Amino acid sequence: MRHTSKGADDDVRMRGFAQRDTMDAALAWLDAQDAQLQPLAAEIISLRNAARRVLAASVVSDVDVPGFDRATMDGYALVADSTEVATAYTPLSLTVIDDSMRGSPFGGSVFPGEAVRVMTGGPMLSALVERDGGIVDFPGLVRDDPSAILEALQADADIVIVSGGSSVGIEDLAPVLVAQHGELAVQGIIRALGGRPIGWPYRAIRGRLNRKISSPIGRLDYVRVKIDGDLVEPLAVGGASVLSSTTRANGFVIVGDDSEGFAAGSDVTVWRYA
Repeated sequence: MRHTSKGADDDVRMRGFAQRDTMDAALAWLDAQDAQLQPLAAEIISLRNAARRVLAASVVSDVDVPGFDRATMDGYALVADSTEVATAYTPLSLTVIDDSMRGSPFGGSVFPGEAVRVMTGGPMLSALVERDGGIVDFPGLVRDDPSAILEALQADADIVIVSGGSSVGIEDLAPVLVAQHGELAVQGIIRALGGRPIGWPYRAIRGRLNRKISSPIGRLDYVRVKIDGDLVEPLAVGGASVLSSTTRANGFVIVGDDSEGFAAGSDVTVWRYA
C-alpha cells in the first residue's frame, strides 16, 4: 500500500510479506481517498425500486400525511378522569356513544362516563418483502369492502400479505373473510420457537443498546433497531405507526415472552436484515 512503483518487489506471491500494515494505516489510507471521491450522478426511479438507495436531495411534503391527527392503534377515546379509580380488579363500565373510523371521524364531544371506539391502520412497504427474497406483485390499494378484500385474498400467489384491517377491530375484515372462506389457523401470535429457525435469512451480530427496550411479560417482541457501529438504537415497538420504523431499521432484537426487555448498555443479539 505504501509502495509507489510497480515491479518484482511488489509481487509477494509465494514469498510472504516483507512487512505488514496495521488496520489503522489501512483506514487512514481510505480516509485520504475521500477528497478524490465524487458523488454518483442522480437519477429518477420509481418509489417501488428505491429500497437501499440514497436520496440525492431531500424530499419534503407540502401537505400533512395523513391530513388529520390519528390514533396509533385501535382503542377508545374517553375522559381520563372516568377511569381514575378503575383497576383490573374493580373495572368500571363506560358507554360507547360512537365510532371514529378512517375517513369517518367522530365529530362530537365525549363526556365523563362515555367513550368513542377508535380504529386505525397502516401501509405495507413492498420493499421489505423484496429485501427478504420475495417477488412482489402489488395490485394496488384495496377498498374497505368485503368483496374487494376477498378477491385480493384469492390472488394467484404463494403468500398474500395484508396490512391494515387484519386485527380485531370492527373494520378488520380480513380475518373474518379468511375464516369464512378457508381456515384462520393462527391469529394474534404471542409465542415463537426459540433459537434461529430453519431457513432464517438473517445473520446475528452482537451490539450494545444505547437506550433501554421495554416489553411486557407474556409477549414476544421483535424490536426493530438501527445499527451504528457497535451501538444499537431501538426504534418503535408497538402501534400502527411502528411500520414507519421499517424505513430506518437495518435489523431487529428479539425480546422473549419471559423478559421485560433490556437495560441501556446491555449487550444484545441483533439479527441483521442485510
